Amino acid sequence: MQLSRWDDLSRKYDDRDVVALFIYSHERHPGEPGYREYKHTQTDEERMAYARMWSERTDLTVAVDGMDDKVLKAYGAVPNPAFVIDRNGTLVFKAIWADAAKVERVLDELLEYEVSANR
Repeated sequence: MQLSRWDDLSRKYDDRDVVALFIYSHERHPGEPGYREYKHTQTDEERMAYARMWSERTDLTVAVDGMDDKVLKAYGAVPNPAFVIDRNGTLVFKAIWADAAKVERVLDELLEYEVSANR
């Protein structure tokens, strides 16, 4: 729903400061209005096919979680999550709903803190 907003957000920052990824895992709400063609994936091939379809809708890099959803589970399996991980690999923000505006505020504050800490 916010793909264009995420694309704008990824272009706002220098690639050396922020890397934005869309991690495709299982469908939380298959068949929702506007996405009726998406069903629960049963195989790696289905998941890869869906990820390719998503990659055609966004400028973001689309990574694919395994059928065991290991990446999603490692950070906390919540619906439509967003995570901000700092340069040290520390999870500094987790949202149960991927709201680009919230993530933008967190990124701005984190980058501002890094600048002030390095003065």
